[in-house]
Amino acid sequence: MIEAEKLVKKHVLVNGLSVLLIPQKQAPVVALQGWIKFGAADETDDVAGVAHLFEHLLFKGTTNRKVGQIAQEVEGLGGDLNAYTSYDQTVMHMTLPSSALDQGLDILSDSLLNSVVEPDELERERPVILEEIKRRNDMPWSIASDLIRSEIFKGHTYARPVIGYAKVVETIAREKILSLYKQHYNAKNMFLVIAGDIDEGHALKQAAECFRMMKPGGIPGARPKLTEISGVKKCLQHHSSPDSNLQFSWRGVSLGDSQAACLDALSLILGQGESSRLNRKLVQDEKLLREISCGSWTPKDRGSFGISFQANPNVAKNFPKILSSISQAVESPFTLEELQKAKKNLLASDTYSKETVDGLAQRFGYF
Repeated sequence: MIEAEKLVKKHVLVNGLSVLLIPQKQAPVVALQGWIKFGAADETDDVAGVAHLFEHLLFKGTTNRKVGQIAQEVEGLGGDLNAYTSYDQTVMHMTLPSSALDQGLDILSDSLLNSVVEPDELERERPVILEEIKRRNDMPWSIASDLIRSEIFKGHTYARPVIGYAKVVETIAREKILSLYKQHYNAKNMFLVIAGDIDEGHALKQAAECFRMMKPGGIPGARPKLTEISGVKKCLQHHSSPDSNLQFSWRGVSLGDSQAACLDALSLILGQGESSRLNRKLVQDEKLLREISCGSWTPKDRGSFGISFQANPNVAKNFPKILSSISQAVESPFTLEELQKAKKNLLASDTYSKETVDGLAQRFGYF
């Protein structure tokens, strides 16, 4: 595959909207993605969850399309669409035959510019999200994650779950949702990614035509600054699950930090895959744990590095041995063979991420 980095071209429209064009002619398919630089971490406590709530409402009708029409049109064109919310952004994405590029851009722009937050649909979505929150709050892994996140990111908006708070979802007014939508869904706070079988000139012209009415607008205010962690924090909570779910977490780095790749390699060596150090020792050999994993989260602000594991009910008896094994795995020098294997895995993931038009759009949109 040709190096995609050399093919990415960035254009800025008259209203300030950035457009990334990534031509890839291997299949007659195109990916369209609208990236809004407004996520859960940009919310204040009184609206925590509104970014995710609005993501659910993006497809629920516009000034030009009735409820259900957006999904019908995309599926009728042979495509699919979806959206997701994270801490740093909200993304609406669709994949279509390249022959449907013009229609896709029209649908995407209409959804992002003209959503009406139809009152009945809002009331239908509230219980759906409230059920998501209830289900999430009944999962031991989620509870453990929320507990440790609330400590390691104390005072920062990363401390809250992306899905937000039930009290906000229950009570937030339609007018408030629309106000935040108009505030953040603008040309300065958003960009468009078009990847796949495209004619660049035509794609850029259509994007300019479809998004010409989008106003420049502003960007979210500054987030709280991360404060330093003092000492070791312990969070314990009882749950009806017979198994114990435990997590260790350390303050990590942001995506732009030069150490991000080092922590990715470290997480692979320690706890990703059956042949990783922690899995081999604690799950396969000593059989002290049911499963263990390691990961590095590198968002816009400083993220975290963590080790998560699940143990049987008698974990207290084996805990000293588990801690000793983890400590030994972390502190023992890594071999050249382990490092080379980690590098190969990272490079393979990088290659796989560029094999589809969706992967290309996601990759370069994220970075």
